[in-house]
Amino acid sequence: MASKQRRCWRHGVDEDPPYPTISAILAGPKKQRRVRKAIEVDTGFSGTIAVDEKTVEELQLPVIGEITVNTATQRGTPVQLRLVKISIPELRIRQEPLAALTATKCLVGRKMIVDRRWLLDNRANEFCLLKHEGG
Repeated sequence: MASKQRRCWRHGVDEDPPYPTISAILAGPKKQRRVRKAIEVDTGFSGTIAVDEKTVEELQLPVIGEITVNTATQRGTPVQLRLVKISIPELRIRQEPLAALTATKCLVGRKMIVDRRWLLDNRANEFCLLKHEGG
């Protein structure tokens, strides 16, 4: 029988209701600029990552393009893409450069957490990555 391990993150409490978050280090093109953030995990977001304007300004993230997206409330909304480097040690992601959507808050979407088992534990107020060992 395979043994299971969990790595959990507390729900963020800056908003009501609290939301699941994951700790990440974001960096811009200038290596001296980095920021550690608890980024909201949004399984309704089909992309990889989105960054807010404050992070864009803080890290001086360059625009690398623009795409049109459909949101829960609007279709065909133009959104800028920004180049950001992300590290999430728990997911073995280290300084991976990604095209991030510019949004109202920082989000990790389904493409970032794909092929992993997750547990949303609202009793313990945690969002957990389940690790499997053995076969």
